[in-house]
Amino acid sequence: MQAALSSNSKLLKGAAALALVAAAASALPVMRPWEYFNELIGGAKNGYLYFSDEGVDLGQRTKELAEYYHRVLEPSGEVPIIFYGPVGDIEEKALGLDWLGRDLKRDETRLSSPIFSGTVLIDARFLGKFPFWDSSSLRNTPLSARFGNLIVLRGKCACGAVLASGPYEDAVSAIYAAKPDLEEAERLLRESLALDPSPFFVHIELGNVCLKRGSRDCALQAYSDALQQVRGDSEFQRSIAEQIRRVSSEPAGQVPELRDPFLE
Repeated sequence: MQAALSSNSKLLKGAAALALVAAAASALPVMRPWEYFNELIGGAKNGYLYFSDEGVDLGQRTKELAEYYHRVLEPSGEVPIIFYGPVGDIEEKALGLDWLGRDLKRDETRLSSPIFSGTVLIDARFLGKFPFWDSSSLRNTPLSARFGNLIVLRGKCACGAVLASGPYEDAVSAIYAAKPDLEEAERLLRESLALDPSPFFVHIELGNVCLKRGSRDCALQAYSDALQQVRGDSEFQRSIAEQIRRVSSEPAGQVPELRDPFLE
């Protein structure tokens, strides 16, 4: 385009104009130009596996998600796990969707189990490799369908890593609310760890909550579990070990809580 604008060649200007029209005609009707980036860098078949940045998707497959739900899942009354951002509760309700977690009383039992039988609608970026909440089993599960970065998995799935972030985030909200609810926060943190015990920072938050609630043994156990889960970071290992030493030897009310690096 730059060459065409700075040139007097009608042929070059015409070629640039045709290229612009062709690009607009192929991209604008579906409004997901970032998928060209995915395919150029990662390949049309497997490009979606190489991006954990939400900027390469941003919910561009929401219409396909809704269409799949109404065509395949809704007639049978199946309630899926939907882990596709940035689609939120308001948009999901507007699209007429039902999902696991919409009715917490109804879904509590299924949400508390790391093994899920049914349909998972998930953003492909969550199938990448992560140091925590890593969905390795989902990454190796055969796809039932794929719409760009929207992945459909059906059958028995190990979804603990997918579900564990929700209780942790709810626990953080309970801890740092204007009126903290530490009892509820402890329950949620334990629920998160039951789904996936690998994130060391969740153990840290549990230790902090137990410390605030005056339970030394509980705090020591949580900090010890955090130390076991740290991988390859001597700074975190030293700080957790020092916290264990202080909780073991000093009055619990005088020991400050341990920094949760994930919050940063």
